[in-house]
Amino acid sequence: MSYLHFTDEQQRTGALECIEALKALEHSAENMLIEGDEGAIFAAIQSGDAEKLADEFGPMTPHQKGAFRAMAEYIHHCLSSGTPALTQWKPFVAKTPEEVELWVKSLEEDEVAA
Repeated sequence: MSYLHFTDEQQRTGALECIEALKALEHSAENMLIEGDEGAIFAAIQSGDAEKLADEFGPMTPHQKGAFRAMAEYIHHCLSSGTPALTQWKPFVAKTPEEVELWVKSLEEDEVAA
């Protein structure tokens, strides 16, 4: 009995393309500039990288793209900042512009307090 789930050529190609896209995401997360510590810049980088990764895989419904971007943001966050607590963390793609603005403002306030 085989425990492997055999795939077709398209699935294998998609998997290898995904690894290449993940390498780019990893490179971005691990090589963020100092300015990436600023909330607005970090949000733009993480969200933008997630958008690029999702766009690599062709047309998706908005629902699929949201889910894919959330996974990409999670990976980016793990690489750049450590594993988020999923009971509290919300990806940028799931936030409203007002929520992102509040998040950035709270980071800036924390910096001032430190």
